[in-house]
Amino acid sequence: MACGQAYCVLRDPVQQIAQLYPSSTFKSLVGVVNSEARKKVGKRLPYTLHFNELGQHTLYTINKNGKRIGYVHVRPEITKWGVMEVTWSLDLNLRVKDFLFQRCRNRRRNVLEAEDFKNQIVDKSFDELLAMLATDGHSLKEGALKLQDADKEFTAAVIRCALKTIAVSQIVWGDEINKHSKFPVGQKIKRIHDIYTSSLYEVLKKRHLEDNKDIERSTVRLYQVAEKVNQGEFIVDTVWRGIKPSTDILWKISSGRIIKIESSIGWPNPEVDAAFQELLGKSLKDLGTCKTTVELSALEVLLICRESL
Repeated sequence: MACGQAYCVLRDPVQQIAQLYPSSTFKSLVGVVNSEARKKVGKRLPYTLHFNELGQHTLYTINKNGKRIGYVHVRPEITKWGVMEVTWSLDLNLRVKDFLFQRCRNRRRNVLEAEDFKNQIVDKSFDELLAMLATDGHSLKEGALKLQDADKEFTAAVIRCALKTIAVSQIVWGDEINKHSKFPVGQKIKRIHDIYTSSLYEVLKKRHLEDNKDIERSTVRLYQVAEKVNQGEFIVDTVWRGIKPSTDILWKISSGRIIKIESSIGWPNPEVDAAFQELLGKSLKDLGTCKTTVELSALEVLLICRESL
């Protein structure tokens, strides 16, 4: 049977890294997936690692302009079509960014490689992916994903692979990952999906921000710290196009004020850095008369958070 096929040695995903992260560099971190790690995975999931999945494995840390921007990890998964290998791209908080099949014999792999499917799992966390599976851990929960029936068994295997990838990465390389995490370690983060509502657009229009091009709105990700809902604590991930090349900026908002701003690849010059750092502690009231594109971007971020309360 195909399911009895032995695991092979995983190949270094050099080409896949170049495809997932153009113009970046990477560093290999070798870790040991031992029986203790296997037990910990089993506690987090309704299934565990196959014994042939134990041993030395590699996590690739991805860097751009001296800043860490994500991770790549390859994991195998047994399917009735044989052993597949999936190269997973994860963000700094181990949410799915993308994936590529490094080895796969299923002829319908193109369905899962299409954007229609990938968009359903991009930005999903461990808990969100786990919620897509039925309690047995081997089949999809009804209605969890938009798929044809013919693709559900294969998709469940891909989701299981993603969950094992995230769990193993956190268990084996947890200390390293937590040092670079975007979000507060140990806090529950809830993603808010419906951001640019009609009511928000009305507010932006009143503030003359309807044509603001500096924030790439299709890329905005909004998260709320679940334990601090009453304080209105948010993390806003945006691509800012006020400079070239554009940069990913992380804003932390608490009680309506900007308390932290970071660029994923660093600031292009001290002047831009200073302009953003001057925003720390500012609220909507403080930005009543914006004069610069940096201030306009901050105003939009604060309005996003206020309208999400």
